[in-house]
Amino acid sequence: MDNFSIIDQLSSTGPKYVWNLRTAGDSLEQLIHYSVFAKKLRNSFNQGTDLLQLIYRAIAEAENSVPEEEANPFLFPTITETSLKEIRNEWQKLKPVLTSEIGILPTYFIDPIAAYDTDILIEDGEKLFPDVLFKLLPDLKIDAEMAGKALIFRMPTSCGFHIFRIVEAVARKYFEKLEPKVKKPKTLGWISKELDIKSLGDKKVAFALENLVEQFRNPIFHPDVSLNQDEAELLLGLANSVLVPMLNSIQQNN
Repeated sequence: MDNFSIIDQLSSTGPKYVWNLRTAGDSLEQLIHYSVFAKKLRNSFNQGTDLLQLIYRAIAEAENSVPEEEANPFLFPTITETSLKEIRNEWQKLKPVLTSEIGILPTYFIDPIAAYDTDILIEDGEKLFPDVLFKLLPDLKIDAEMAGKALIFRMPTSCGFHIFRIVEAVARKYFEKLEPKVKKPKTLGWISKELDIKSLGDKKVAFALENLVEQFRNPIFHPDVSLNQDEAELLLGLANSVLVPMLNSIQQNN
């Protein structure tokens, strides 16, 4: 709760800048409305909402107190001492309740995987893949997020499934650019073979796709076969190695 300590740190002397209080307000709103703890904070929710209203009202009053003709990007509005006192008092009521509720919530420890950042795998799986992927195919964000979660929570077969959804979607778009007459390319295996037979695009892409299909995709679609953790990590790297040239080609042809 480091960002909330800003409320305590704003002293009665010196300027109380709006941006400091906004940081605390935004952090509190994230915690009680959108965080993984939100549904569990039953007692803190109403008090937290009251505090948020005080914070954002004080910010609005401070910003509205500066006449438009006197607005200066180098001069920042400050919170009045009266508003700050109300906010401090409300925070002192909320803090022990919030601390108590968070303190009894179940806590889980997750061992990191290789050099991957655990927070990224849980919250931002998109960073596992090239940025341009989601500019071209934004619907794949959910698969990227689920692939990251599956990897860190040790669900390697599930991770592989979402990775292949991404690879196949990109391969379809790549094939459509090279062979526009074919409106609906079939499976990833079919695409890899057609690329090879017709010598379409980069030969390395066709070879890499065929290798992915034979080594990973076909086996994991069989109910008796599962990926292990090492194979899921390997698949992620191999998938990116073929996604990059396909995405580059798609961009060049746009």
